[in-house]
Amino acid sequence: MAEVSQGGCLFRDTLEVEVRPIPEFALATDTVLCPGGVLSLETGLSDDVLVTWNTGEVGTSIDVNQPATYVATSQVSGCQFVDSIAVDVSAPIVIPLDALYELCLDDSLLLDVEQGEGVYSSSYAWDDGSMAPRRFIKRGGLYNVEVSNVCDTSTHVFEVQQQVCGCQIYVPTAFTPNNDGNNDAWYPVLDCSPFEYKVTVWDRWGRPVFQATDPSEVWYGQVEGTPGSKTRESGRYYAIDGVYMWEVIIELRKGLVPEIIRQNGYVRVLR
Repeated sequence: MAEVSQGGCLFRDTLEVEVRPIPEFALATDTVLCPGGVLSLETGLSDDVLVTWNTGEVGTSIDVNQPATYVATSQVSGCQFVDSIAVDVSAPIVIPLDALYELCLDDSLLLDVEQGEGVYSSSYAWDDGSMAPRRFIKRGGLYNVEVSNVCDTSTHVFEVQQQVCGCQIYVPTAFTPNNDGNNDAWYPVLDCSPFEYKVTVWDRWGRPVFQATDPSEVWYGQVEGTPGSKTRESGRYYAIDGVYMWEVIIELRKGLVPEIIRQNGYVRVLR
């Protein structure tokens, strides 16, 4: 109220002032959604407050599922307040491993399953109990790793086959032991020097017809144990024409680590 006095006269007047609070609100802090998730953005204001969003929507709350910065503006009788929130969406867990690996003896395999920046913070659990995202594999076997975060859990199982690299076994599929000087002998061909070696050939009844522990020994078609069965000069061929099953077992070592290689198949005797 205001008063003015002049010449014995008193004048009064009043002015009413209404204080209207700014419609403030606080959106949640910036956040990350799980893949396929939906987040409700709440302003906490009553429904009679006008709130507009930069998405074009109107209302005191909206549901979102896309990465963006969402801006809300409230207005009451000319009073305005603006707030925003950044929403990101996590990428799904991806384990970038194959189902099968081949590992040379004495070598190691480094596997990395660490998730990228676009994925929710993740934890790692290998079958041996290690929890690092990377692991060195030095032996053959069946392995698994689990990757988890607040959104999901993914498991991957894989196999590592260990082998002696550079050692190949070639085995002929047929030979003609008729002592004519052409394709008379059968033997596995190795491109390595094994620590131990054994080859066995069986007939259709499962009886061994040839055995050797020396890679230089060859089969001339005779039956194991008969006179002269290991010599070409005997000229005595007791194995009948037909198909025979064979198996080659070799052991190679690098240091103290043994590696066993088995290979089997069939050979045909033709005359």
